Amino acid sequence: MPMNTMKPEPALNSLEAIVAAKAQVLTELHESRTRMNDKARGIFAPAAAVEGRAGKWMGNIERAIAIYDGAMFGIKVMRRLRLARFFRRKR
Repeated sequence: MPMNTMKPEPALNSLEAIVAAKAQVLTELHESRTRMNDKARGIFAPAAAVEGRAGKWMGNIERAIAIYDGAMFGIKVMRRLRLARFFRRKR
């Protein structure tokens, strides 16, 4: 379902209509949650095991680059937060 489409709002003039609309929204929420979980699992899934000496070296290099990238991102975030005076020490 595209994100930018607007659905027509049903007329909620009875208790049964409200209950049916709530059930529909809850099912859509559950479907959305499962889609998000599947995408997150796909993003953070470990890489497939590679056989051979060169493949293992490349895997180690990729892990090292990922660790370095994460550390640099964390440092940049902390600098921005310090500039915004969130974690400024009181003198």
